[in-house]
Amino acid sequence: MSVNDLPDFLDALGLSEMEGDALDNLAGDPFPDIPDLSALPAKTQRLRVNDKSQAEWCLRQVARIKKQQAEVESIAQAEIEKISAWRDREASSLGGTASFFESLLIDFHCRTLEADGKAKTIRLPSGSLQARAQQPEFIRNEETLLPWVKQNRPEFVLAKQSVDWSNLKKEIVVNNGIAIDQLTGEVLPVQVVERGPAFSVKVGA
Repeated sequence: MSVNDLPDFLDALGLSEMEGDALDNLAGDPFPDIPDLSALPAKTQRLRVNDKSQAEWCLRQVARIKKQQAEVESIAQAEIEKISAWRDREASSLGGTASFFESLLIDFHCRTLEADGKAKTIRLPSGSLQARAQQPEFIRNEETLLPWVKQNRPEFVLAKQSVDWSNLKKEIVVNNGIAIDQLTGEVLPVQVVERGPAFSVKVGA
């Protein structure tokens, strides 16, 4: 970026009002670091990078901003961990106390139900105690159950099938937007969407 290019570049960033020593200092550094670019003006919509010097300048801004983002994330994460630890301690303590009183209530209800089979629900001013019938629990071993189901109730056997796409894709060549099996030459019933290069910005060496 030459000194002559600076006015247009600064104007695009909304910094055209810089004068005197500030502008001279900026001109002396081909890659200036502007103190605050957190709220860029609408004029940046027409800003374009036209050479490597300008690109280097923008990369330095990206590096600075990412460093600030990392600092914010680090501080926020430390606070989150502190709050999470406090929450876990309080929840554990309160949960243990609640479980103690619940165990007393369940014991009371169990003894009451043994004495009165109709006392499935006990209503109190602050809530109710309820006893509900449960379905039996089935402890099963898939290795022994599956052969029995295959032989006696095959309609309850699940057949899970899917395409091994990660490996099949290696066998495909694309010709004029058509997916073709390299081995058989057959056209695959898939849609091919051509994509341009994936651009990324990396700061540092």
